[in-house]
Amino acid sequence: MKPLRIIGIILFGILMSVSAQAMQRTLSVKAGNGQAQKRVALVIGNAKYRGAGVLKNPVNDAQAMAVALNDLGFEVIELTNATQREMNRAITAFGYKLSTDTVALFFYAGHGVQVNGKNYIIPVDAEIESESSVSSESVGVNTVLEQLSRSTLSIVILDACRNNPFEHHFRKIGGGLAQMDAPKGTYIVYSTAPGRTATDGEGKNSLFTQELLKQINEPGLALESVFKRVRANVESKSGDTQIPWDNSSLTGDFYFHPGTPAQVVSLEPVPEGGGVSLEDIKKQEKVRKEWAQWQEKMKADFDRIEKLQVGPELLVTAWGRFLESYAQKNPFSEEDEGLRAQARSRKEAVEGEVAQRQQGGSQPGQVIRDCAECPEMVVIPAGRFEMGSPRSDVGSFDDERPVHRVHIDKPFAMGKYEVTRGQFAAFVKDTGYDAGDNCHAWNGKEWIDDAARNWRNPGFSQDDHHPVTCVTWQDAQAYAAWLSHKTGKRYRLPSEAEWEYACRGGRNGETYCGGNDLDALGWYKANSGNRTHAVGQKQANGFGLYDMSGNVWEWTEDCYHDSYAGAPGDGSAWTERDCTWRVLRGGSWDDDPQFTGASYRGANVAADRKLDGFRLARMLP
Repeated sequence: MKPLRIIGIILFGILMSVSAQAMQRTLSVKAGNGQAQKRVALVIGNAKYRGAGVLKNPVNDAQAMAVALNDLGFEVIELTNATQREMNRAITAFGYKLSTDTVALFFYAGHGVQVNGKNYIIPVDAEIESESSVSSESVGVNTVLEQLSRSTLSIVILDACRNNPFEHHFRKIGGGLAQMDAPKGTYIVYSTAPGRTATDGEGKNSLFTQELLKQINEPGLALESVFKRVRANVESKSGDTQIPWDNSSLTGDFYFHPGTPAQVVSLEPVPEGGGVSLEDIKKQEKVRKEWAQWQEKMKADFDRIEKLQVGPELLVTAWGRFLESYAQKNPFSEEDEGLRAQARSRKEAVEGEVAQRQQGGSQPGQVIRDCAECPEMVVIPAGRFEMGSPRSDVGSFDDERPVHRVHIDKPFAMGKYEVTRGQFAAFVKDTGYDAGDNCHAWNGKEWIDDAARNWRNPGFSQDDHHPVTCVTWQDAQAYAAWLSHKTGKRYRLPSEAEWEYACRGGRNGETYCGGNDLDALGWYKANSGNRTHAVGQKQANGFGLYDMSGNVWEWTEDCYHDSYAGAPGDGSAWTERDCTWRVLRGGSWDDDPQFTGASYRGANVAADRKLDGFRLARMLP
């Protein structure tokens, strides 16, 4: 018993020490009830304008801000080079996430104009021929403010005062943006004074965003203090030609980075011919030593938790407290960043162990089969991944963006293979289900409703080991319901996020589901011989799943949306709209490689019988 008691005392000491430090922090928002609030941000950067040239910095600005805000606890929706439709959809989705217990932040970098005292931010597809076309071709800042009204505290940051590229079409236009009154609980920041313009910048980021990125990471700075520093630095570095401006109706305090100010002293230059202040040098050295001591304590606590021999639940708590306690950035070293990254990795790994225990001991990679006619299912571990494709991926499509982080918090099971014709036939025989006597097929010139084709005879030779095809989304749902009733387990179609997560197999950077060699992984147009093939003949992916690229398209649970703006981040199915069209994934025997990729999204009318199939997911106990 003595070793256990000593371990308990050590862990208790760590947790109490970390808790004491965490209690000393200032709440992110001093709200009326004294509670910290959820943080949500929409970040947009537009640079590639149709017929108006390319700006150098806005995309860099948006991406850097998205990373910084995410690190500061914001849930971030990020858009770059967005069309008017994409912007409006994202703003609406942003508004849905806001409530009275939310801190909302909107950041925009790109072109912005004012017309008759109203401000507009410009989508990349805007076709502005006159002042009167601005309102129909752009997005009004007031539209954003209307969405923000749902939140108690809102921050609007507009780095949008660049020279107006449409100026030659305007008669009454003024330079820069117009000043706006901040609605209650709102803080509005402009990169320069109303009516003035700001340059795009010579570096990677605009001068304004460059300075903002520095200040929002300073611990213990109230919102107003952050922008006072930004204003002073931008004014100084621009030679007084650019002076950031703000308008506020806030009554409480907000801190991007809670905590005690690090009080790092910068060296103040003296007039030419002098040197630097000796007193400042001494102060700087003192602060450096204090941070070095802080770093050593961080390393020591990391090592102590590493050596603990306790259950996974206590380890999750210990690593969580460690990350809370050492959230500040050491300005003199990057060692703290590495330790935080390792701590996050260890915490996530232990969380996976806890989740597996809660799911009745199912282990990742374990194969489950609940009955003789049932499909084999593979246990997929909990985890997280980046869903979608960036614009830099050759051959990617706009509906695969924005790339967003998805958390799969619980293990689930996924079909090892696509549901076969034999398995579907057992369902039809047992239930008498009418799966139709037709199939919408391609005749070489067009898609036609062919009465001679159906799931039993899709127009080419199949046996019971081939994937079933010519089935609708409703047919797949009926099969899942039958299997659930038969086994007492919950079978269903996978969500689109679950499908992509399972397809990627725990790996990053692979084009298809399991690698970059499509011939080794799947049946597609160049190697299929114009037909499906028996499941499991090609190479499996990292999770042990077969034919996720090619063979037949696979239905998912989700309704089709034309972008990921507002998509859920928890792996659940996205069904918040008219669901006439449902998402299909994986491509088929009749498709070119670009349609079989890990991120490619297909869609079809849910009731349409085309050459589509499916595989199931299963909930674990």
